[in-house]
Amino acid sequence: MNDIAEGPPALAIHTIHDSIGKSKEDDPKEEASKATQQILESKRRLLRLKHRTDQEVTAVRTAADQQESQHRANEERARQVGMWLPLVS
Repeated sequence: MNDIAEGPPALAIHTIHDSIGKSKEDDPKEEASKATQQILESKRRLLRLKHRTDQEVTAVRTAADQQESQHRANEERARQVGMWLPLVS
């Protein structure tokens, strides 16, 4: 009996030159093309993330500005109403 636990079967490891029907000259170009595509996709994802977060920050700022504006308007109304109330001694 074997006391050593067996793991998953060994996976075949392929290099970029193991591709069927590909010559060794095409592989570096294909690898560079894939790398370029990955870089472009990463940049797109970052731009989308930046745009979305910019929108979220803008929404928070807009809401805070609106709340502050409402607060100031309420204070001004209270001040004006207070000016017309008689002073109680």
